[in-house]
Amino acid sequence: MALTKASLIDLNSNELILDLDADTSITADTDDTIHFKIAGSDEITMTAGAIAPSTSDGNALGTTSLMFSDLFLASGSVVNFNNGDVTLTHSSNTVTLAGGTLTLPDSGLVLNSTAVTSTAAELNLIDGGTSTGTTAVADADGIITNDGGTMRLTTAATFKTYFQEGISQAYDDFTIGDAAVLITTSSGNITIDAAANDSDIIFKGTDGGADKVFATFDGSAGGDLFLNGGLIDLKNDGSNVSQIKFYCESSNAHAQTLIGAPHAQSANNTLTLPDGADGVLLSTTSTATLTNKTLTSPVINTGTFGTSILPTSADGTTLGSASKEFSDLFLADSSTIQFGNDQDTTLTHTDGSGLTLNSTNKLMFNDASQFIQGASATVLDIAATDEIELTATLIDVVGNLAVSGTLAQADAITMATNKKIIFRDAAIHISSTADGDMSIAADDEIDITSTLIDINGNVEISGTTTLGGNLIVGSATVTEAQLEILDGATVTTTELNLLDGGTSVGSSITLADADGFVVNDGGAMKTIPASDIKTYNPGGTAWQSVVTGATTMVSGRGYFVNTTSSAFAMTLPSSASIGDYVQIIDYAGTADTNNITISRNSHKIQGEAADLVVTTERAAFTLVYVDSTQGWLLDSK
Repeated sequence: MALTKASLIDLNSNELILDLDADTSITADTDDTIHFKIAGSDEITMTAGAIAPSTSDGNALGTTSLMFSDLFLASGSVVNFNNGDVTLTHSSNTVTLAGGTLTLPDSGLVLNSTAVTSTAAELNLIDGGTSTGTTAVADADGIITNDGGTMRLTTAATFKTYFQEGISQAYDDFTIGDAAVLITTSSGNITIDAAANDSDIIFKGTDGGADKVFATFDGSAGGDLFLNGGLIDLKNDGSNVSQIKFYCESSNAHAQTLIGAPHAQSANNTLTLPDGADGVLLSTTSTATLTNKTLTSPVINTGTFGTSILPTSADGTTLGSASKEFSDLFLADSSTIQFGNDQDTTLTHTDGSGLTLNSTNKLMFNDASQFIQGASATVLDIAATDEIELTATLIDVVGNLAVSGTLAQADAITMATNKKIIFRDAAIHISSTADGDMSIAADDEIDITSTLIDINGNVEISGTTTLGGNLIVGSATVTEAQLEILDGATVTTTELNLLDGGTSVGSSITLADADGFVVNDGGAMKTIPASDIKTYNPGGTAWQSVVTGATTMVSGRGYFVNTTSSAFAMTLPSSASIGDYVQIIDYAGTADTNNITISRNSHKIQGEAADLVVTTERAAFTLVYVDSTQGWLLDSK
């Protein structure tokens, strides 16, 4: 019986011969390239990005008798002639010829079933040709015109009538008249066009017997308007307030409108522009900067200020008054409040810490005798004339407390951890080094005198203990003779704790046959060699109950796998060491119909990164793990 596994055919760059005389073949002897050989010569070469003839101009697509039906090319494709000398390029709904000329026979251009009979010279005239003749134009001559989208041939006489209609004289021939002149039209616009380059349109008149220019539209400046009268009086038709719009320089995209007050305001006033250097007008909604300007009694609802706000003179301005107080003051991180003309006293903010009063300055109360002062970098003074009262449920003094007067304590004194009550010198003290512990220390002797010393807890003695009588433990009395039995025993506390169920585990060791095990031999504790244990229990595979569904296996166990109902997977352990093994037996002989899949769980099987599929009836085998290169190997099949 054997396990089956699919294999691939690898030609390993050898030719695949297709005909009897061995001159037609397919080969891939170049990486990522396939060659098609016919009659002993390379004809077609196929790569990942192209199908090409093996030699330039060596193959044709189709023949004169065997032709392809259609050619489909992608969007943006290019047909190249002679390595791109002439190209046909596709874009959306367009094919563009580049690099050459499209030559058609006479009458070879047909548009919507109508043949174009024009000569190339005639078409070039329509395309903007500049070739001109000297033939005189007669009334019967035809002129091509666009009649509402249709090109028509119209007589020259028709054009002459159209151009001369309503015109009796050229404009540059007008002379001075002696009456009013009216230019009017019953339809369309009246356009005054100074067609010469950079020419102006000038309005002139006579004022006080003198010839004057009233207005000039400057053609060289894009149509700038210059008015010489000095007054613009904008009236309106009564439907809107008069206004002037000022547009920006970028395609007139934005405009500011100067508009008069509406009739309801009954306003007749004059707006005088500011004097001085160039500036910017302010509005009720704009954002601007005022420099060196005086605002008299302004009301500022919300203000945003730059570098500083300064009084006009030192000690000359107050913030708020006795009747108008500010509500809150907000200062930034690390900000300071500075007092005095020379800023000798400062209050500085430290982010996350608080406020600092500089140097040795004092925070005083009532008068100069009551204050809080940082007398130095390490000393804080709290001073009062008679009494300092600290009121709290707990006052925590962290550090030594030096009392130069009398300490009147009406309640308990609580000492912080590691702090001592010292007698005579530092060697004699009472302290608590940790929660629940208290230490009483002395140089030589601690004398506890009482008729009864009651210790509720364990007693740990690191030195010699001398008892003048018996030792009473609970209700039992231990005599001196009984204690002598333990005298000379070498057992350690750790060894006794192991017999009492201790769970302390040491580092791993390599067991040898001579190593000892402690066993209870019929009530007597004995030490026996490890070899006796090995003889008693030689070990072996731990066989599991019959498995009927997907299971993750454990090293050292055997599995009876029953696939009667359906095929399923047995998954190898996720981690493995050399010598680990599992055993599998086809329990019902159904592996040939409902296969058993050995899922590799990231390890290799038989040196390959693939699951093992068992398809043999009554298969029984062992897999043993060796290393990451070969993974699990078949020990028996």
